[in-house]
Amino acid sequence: MKKLGLIACRFFSLLTVIAMSPMVQADAAHPDFNNDSELTQYLLRTDLVLSRVASSCQASTVSRSADKIPHVQDFQVKLDCMIKDNPEEDLDCPRYKIDVEGTIENHIHATARKIELTLVCFA
Repeated sequence: MKKLGLIACRFFSLLTVIAMSPMVQADAAHPDFNNDSELTQYLLRTDLVLSRVASSCQASTVSRSADKIPHVQDFQVKLDCMIKDNPEEDLDCPRYKIDVEGTIENHIHATARKIELTLVCFA
């Protein structure tokens, strides 16, 4: 009976190690880039510039174009966002229209290649 308990304990320990491995966790965390919301959230979370600048984004629209390069798809995302830690918040409107152009290289990576910010309102 003790032997069976020891085997069960080792089995569950092995399952825990496998479930917690980075490969399994990363695979479960892959966004679906065919979903507009997931593509937008991925860019806002992983792009160096967008993650540091954009906050409280709304009204996103996403368009995709046909593959010009095999297995690489172009996209354009239009956002309406507040700017994080705007030093001129009392002097100017912190809301910007953000246009992002980029590529989806594979099922786990998309890259913003051009980011344009346009002030939406005036003081």
